Amino acid sequence: MPFTEYKFDPEKIRARVQEVAANIQKNFAKDDYEAHVVEVFKERLRTEEPLAYRWYGPYWWAVKDVLKKHGADLGADTDTSIASEYRGESDIETLIMADEFRNLYLASYILGTNSFMLDGESGETWTLKDKDMEKED
Repeated sequence: MPFTEYKFDPEKIRARVQEVAANIQKNFAKDDYEAHVVEVFKERLRTEEPLAYRWYGPYWWAVKDVLKKHGADLGADTDTSIASEYRGESDIETLIMADEFRNLYLASYILGTNSFMLDGESGETWTLKDKDMEKED
């Protein structure tokens, strides 16, 4: 399946990274803005809706990889083809892209939705299900 949907303009993402870095420096006096953003993601996953990982849609697998690099053990389940397709050139770009998708998700989807059309030509949907994050009763 060709992955054509939910892609963000790399130039806009780089500009957003610079904006986030400046805001973190100004408001928190931190130079390591990537570590700060990682902590925001970790906190969201700890405190928000149990299935909040779905809010990151196809960016989830790359987010999980970044968080793992920064000490969060979220399990081994992954989708390497989606993770490689939906990520930035750096970890911070990946997190910013995922946050952009989250904003879109929260504005446009019913919470809990985990099916997304990633191929705009065929209309084929892809379903996000991370066995490590799903809470089984």
